[in-house]
Amino acid sequence: MSIIDHVNKSVNLETGEVTKTGVAARAERITQLMKEGKSLEQALELTAHMESKVVGNRIEYIKGLQTLSAVRKARHSAQAKLSKARQAGNKQSIARYEAEVQAANARYNELMAKINKSDDPIKAAIEMGERPSQLTQQMVVAIESELKTQLEQVKKVRKWTNQKLKDRINAQPTTTPQCITERLRKISDEVRDLYEARLKGGDKRVETINRRMNLVLQLKKEAESKK
Repeated sequence: MSIIDHVNKSVNLETGEVTKTGVAARAERITQLMKEGKSLEQALELTAHMESKVVGNRIEYIKGLQTLSAVRKARHSAQAKLSKARQAGNKQSIARYEAEVQAANARYNELMAKINKSDDPIKAAIEMGERPSQLTQQMVVAIESELKTQLEQVKKVRKWTNQKLKDRINAQPTTTPQCITERLRKISDEVRDLYEARLKGGDKRVETINRRMNLVLQLKKEAESKK
């Protein structure tokens, strides 16, 4: 590879892949340094600052991503390259990819904050390209929170102790109530299937949610029968 070929590269902002661009100024500077007695490696190190614009553009690209899936892709790419840079001991590349990973993490947190602040977090997550597995987890957290509030009220009204509530919950089946199934299905069949897969896999969190919801439904049924 010629000196021009070696340095006439930058990063494709969308894919992170190396592509040919015009960086003739750096190539000329490297040629000059090598004529002065520097090795190619030394010349590359001395002209590393001339790539700063490319690195900055990549970070700006990450900061402008609008979907969670795109941010994850950028972060995965940067993490893979960071790992290789660490193995090679390339300090310049390590710094570059660490900056990209940090930018991706920051952007991910920004998008998640927007989702959590929206009137309909699940809808916002879908619009931002959230993965079905993550949507399932968000539903688990949401339903869990709702049930906690409901059961705290039940305990207060019925004057149950924590142990009494726990015993009543544990006495319930772990089968998924229809109301949860329908709620998950409204998002997508895949989200519903992932929830059921977690249940079949012995996910204690999902089992507890089902037990709690079954208790709430049982108590409502009991209350209606007394009217």
